[in-house]
Amino acid sequence: GKLKRIAQIDRTAVPAGQNDTAPTDLGNWESSGILDVSSLFGVTNNNILMVAVTQAHSVSGGPITSNNLTEGGQILFINGNRPCELKLQDTFAVCQGGLIEIKSPLEFQGFQTTSGIVSTLQFTQSGQYTVNAISPNGCVASEVVTVVVNPLPTVELGANGQPICSGNTITLDAGNPGSKYLWSTNATTQTILATAAGTYTVTVTSAAGCTKSDDIVITQGITPVVNIGADKSICQGKVTTLNAGNPGASFAWSNGLTTQSITVSTGGTYSVTVTNTDGCTASDNAAITVNPLPVVNLGPDTTVCTSNLPLTLGVSGAFASYFWSTGDPTPTTQVSASGTYIVTVVDSNGCENKDDIKVTVVVCSATQEQSLTGEMKLYPNPSTGLVNIQLNKFESGEYQLSVTSADGRLVQNQRLVVAGDHASLPLNLTSASKGIYIVKLQSQNGMLVRRLVIQ
Repeated sequence: GKLKRIAQIDRTAVPAGQNDTAPTDLGNWESSGILDVSSLFGVTNNNILMVAVTQAHSVSGGPITSNNLTEGGQILFINGNRPCELKLQDTFAVCQGGLIEIKSPLEFQGFQTTSGIVSTLQFTQSGQYTVNAISPNGCVASEVVTVVVNPLPTVELGANGQPICSGNTITLDAGNPGSKYLWSTNATTQTILATAAGTYTVTVTSAAGCTKSDDIVITQGITPVVNIGADKSICQGKVTTLNAGNPGASFAWSNGLTTQSITVSTGGTYSVTVTNTDGCTASDNAAITVNPLPVVNLGPDTTVCTSNLPLTLGVSGAFASYFWSTGDPTPTTQVSASGTYIVTVVDSNGCENKDDIKVTVVVCSATQEQSLTGEMKLYPNPSTGLVNIQLNKFESGEYQLSVTSADGRLVQNQRLVVAGDHASLPLNLTSASKGIYIVKLQSQNGMLVRRLVIQ
């Protein structure tokens, strides 16, 4: 406050009634330099009266009166008001949702507001505010304070119910780089890897000290069961269906298809990966083998004389089963009438194939059938091409031997001389195609006809 000289006191100004009990002791009250003289100057509460003694004095003894102050001197009185100054911190910070409270200092009655004097001010929003405090003697002090409301971290671990598949992990990210983290797993990193189902919680503390927590419930995902069947074989020209099951899932086949089932006709290994609604995957594979069809050939259509009936029809090769249109379940069947005859064969792989032959039965002339005496045998018949011809009880002479295919094509023709009543000669038809052939032995007296099967 402002300092000024307010009085010069002589003996008449010393408060009356005070008693000096030891006038010869200069260290008594008068040497302390402090006198209770506030009543002389009308000092009020909250003001300070300072008395500075520039020189020690004494009295002659007895009560202090205007008559016994033996020495005079000067006493300087300094009177000043208590300073009216508000000292608050410049900035107050709080996290979003919190409350700033500023309490009035003890030397003030409180803060001035439109609602009156209050002991505490409350703030919930950021900004600069002028604060007015009033002292008991009416002195008003002002100060500008800054209130900062810091935002809370935004923490979002994701929706509950996210499934985790066996053997997989899920990355949980708390975001807010540069903050501090504390997970329910005791990890302190921004991200963690969840390896099992359960509830995971994280608390994030920002650089401003504001915290926010979030949790996520991870469920156990269900692994799909995938079985497209065992390895299998199919016959050429056939198809098979592979079904991965799990309706509603997504499918990725090794051939690029994305349907639940596929139909295949070629050999190879087929695999599928199934992903269900939990995001869990499983795979399976199967090897498909395509077996060729059995080769069956009854030969070209043929014409046969009634004298050579019944006609034996047969197929080369061994098969697991045979089904003739005549009803026979054997490798050969005998027919005696014109018609188309069909054979179906099944091999050891279960593959089947068939062939047919048209047989025409004709009545040959008597000279062609029976004018020659004797017997002609062909063996083996069926043959692979090397055939022996055995002639018995024949007349000696010249004969013409010819071999024609069933469609009338001449395969072989030769002159044969028989001496005596029997003869034997080889016949080489290894270059001929498989099928049915007609062997004719002819002379001027007639001819004999026999059927030969090359297989």
